[in-house]
Amino acid sequence: MSKQYLLEGLCCEKCAAKIEKGINQLGGVQKAAVDPETTILSIDFKPDATADSLFEEIKKIVETNDPDVVIKNGVA
Repeated sequence: MSKQYLLEGLCCEKCAAKIEKGINQLGGVQKAAVDPETTILSIDFKPDATADSLFEEIKKIVETNDPDVVIKNGVA
């Protein structure tokens, strides 16, 4: 399963890299990638994990690495 999130307010590649690294360390994440140009976070989850079960942890990592970013659940 995969999911995309919009990282509204993401302003630099350094923050994007920190967010990506932190999310990739979560147990249920198979692969996470942040595109700093589109500010889209794409996550592939392991079969036993769900986006909903990890959302609060993902949100915390985003806020810790860039407090100005608002994570939007899903991409329009």
